Amino acid sequence: MNQNLAEKIENLCLYVCNAKKFGYEQKLKKATEHELYDAAIIYAWSIFMLFIFEKVWQLREIERCEDGDSFLTDGIFLQLINKGKPSDKPADYFDGSLFSLNKLQENNQGEDKIIGKLKDVFRGVDQQFFKEAQQILQKRHTSAHVNSVNLSIDELNYVLGKLIGIAQEIQNDHERKMPKVFEYLDTVNEWHLSEFDMVKVHELFDQDQTDDICKYRSVTRLVKIQDFSSASVDEIKERAIKYFLKSYSYQSAYDNGVEMILPILQFLDEDDIKQILTGVFENVRNQILDARKIEDIFWELYQLSSNSFPDLQSNWEEFINKLEAEECTGNFPKLIPEIKKTEE
Repeated sequence: MNQNLAEKIENLCLYVCNAKKFGYEQKLKKATEHELYDAAIIYAWSIFMLFIFEKVWQLREIERCEDGDSFLTDGIFLQLINKGKPSDKPADYFDGSLFSLNKLQENNQGEDKIIGKLKDVFRGVDQQFFKEAQQILQKRHTSAHVNSVNLSIDELNYVLGKLIGIAQEIQNDHERKMPKVFEYLDTVNEWHLSEFDMVKVHELFDQDQTDDICKYRSVTRLVKIQDFSSASVDEIKERAIKYFLKSYSYQSAYDNGVEMILPILQFLDEDDIKQILTGVFENVRNQILDARKIEDIFWELYQLSSNSFPDLQSNWEEFINKLEAEECTGNFPKLIPEIKKTEE
């Protein structure tokens, strides 16, 4: 694939947390690799619309947390149903799902109408960007309905560049609201955060001088259910390990292991595991090693080491030697024999 196109596809998808989940990113890449630029434009537009849906969904969740309703944003789109007149639909016509705006299709209101209303949703964005989005939508329609159009690589380059620029402007406006996302992070069952959202979340954690473990557990849950890059997870790893090693009670040690360490297991490297194996002995009053069922956490770490970092075997042997010296072996009836068996 053309390197420039590959970078643009990667860039566009950074704005959308569900592009991989719904298969759009994979389809866009495959269409581009096979020089099916007509299809590629269709998938690029689908990714952009998913980005819009995600951002609108997030705003609705913020409204829901603030006053129990999510009708401010919904009201903007309800106006479309009766062409600006008071709607005969109830205020809760949209059901709150990620794809609530699809209900507009039932009333013969398409994506062009949704794009037209975005100026009222993202008031900090120049309206010209939404006009550009509607122009791109026309290219998408052409790609979908004229099979012989045979668009060129230049057309796809243009579309990707424009969509990235529009997404960036919307993201910039949306980031003014990210402190609200941060505020309500632990009160919403499921958030959808993009790579760019995560950058802002990291900044907010840095600005917040308190160690808000509850919010951080929400972040690590997101890592488990979403597809983040290693770069986005680096700072999450650092904080998660810190919180785990500072666990202040037996129960919190186990909970932090389950809710912070296990969700990011695939991102841990050799240095991370070494830090955990030595850091647990520095915990105040041995709240980690004496925690009930804590072996579950270390068993997973050992399996990761055995499969990916065999050179850490000596570190694990040192770990159980320290357990025996500290008389903390009682909680590791399965792990200690396993490590000794490998040692033999």
